[in-house]
Amino acid sequence: MKKLFIPLLMLSVQAMAQDRMTPEMLWSLKRVSADELSKSGKTLYYTTKKYDMATEKSEAKHWKINLATGEASAVTESKKEITVNVEGAENVKASNDNKYIAFTKDVLVTPMNGADIHKDLQKTTMQVYTDLSYRHWDTWEDGRYSHLYIMDVATGASKDIMMDEAYDCPQKPFGGAEDFEFTPDGKGIVYVCKKKSGKDYAQSTNTDIYYYDFAAGTTTNLTEGMMGYDMSPAFSPDGKRMAFTSMKRDGYEADKVDIYVMDWATRTKMNITAGWDGTVEALNWDRSSDRIFFNAAVKGTVQLFQVGVPSNLNVKMMPHVAQLT
Repeated sequence: MKKLFIPLLMLSVQAMAQDRMTPEMLWSLKRVSADELSKSGKTLYYTTKKYDMATEKSEAKHWKINLATGEASAVTESKKEITVNVEGAENVKASNDNKYIAFTKDVLVTPMNGADIHKDLQKTTMQVYTDLSYRHWDTWEDGRYSHLYIMDVATGASKDIMMDEAYDCPQKPFGGAEDFEFTPDGKGIVYVCKKKSGKDYAQSTNTDIYYYDFAAGTTTNLTEGMMGYDMSPAFSPDGKRMAFTSMKRDGYEADKVDIYVMDWATRTKMNITAGWDGTVEALNWDRSSDRIFFNAAVKGTVQLFQVGVPSNLNVKMMPHVAQLT
């Protein structure tokens, strides 16, 4: 889930000035999401999204900020300075070797709006639903799904790796660029998706993490049999492990969130917070690749923790979790 630090700050200032909240004020705010930090640690990439009240559509813009000077500038490229000129592209990322770019884009898969079903009735507001889910919180289902694309930098050719699938990546309503990650070797990409439709989608919380192999063009479910939310894949700096968060049970949105670590070569997995009585919010690898930092709620506050990652993921002994703040 993205945390909207800047909009909340703007909101508090304006609210104090006007002493009241209005729908117009909320619509005017830009939603801000941090994408990632450059490897040098000197530049932060982030995205702003502004909504139009009349059309209810959003416009995303990409930015970078110099952490030393605080100077921000608009960019149309990814963190690797590679230009992406694709209409509707969001959540742009580049592979470590600069050979591929990944981005997401809404694609019409299952027509539900009258104008999509009947091309001669472009002004109709009719919507056709034959099954759940027809509305997710405040958003009507319109048959368009966010798909993950891979672009070959050398040729400029792009491919929808979720072609014809009525599924979303990133996950709605809160998913973002953290829902997919290139493998360190540049041979593929992992992504989060709940590959269910209709009533099954509405009733389930079972997302999985999938691996798409560029050379073979195949997709593999890396968390098959894990029945809850599997989210936030993150590779260790040495490229040997992949960490992710996971809930145990399907259908429980508030289940305990644990950190799993997978050995990328053997696909061996270990729940490294199974023995800890708490629930994880977000994680980051240490540069040494032998421990993970994460946030968790403690008595109404959010605190920082760390947990060691065993060199052997087959050991029975639980790693020690330490609170740092």
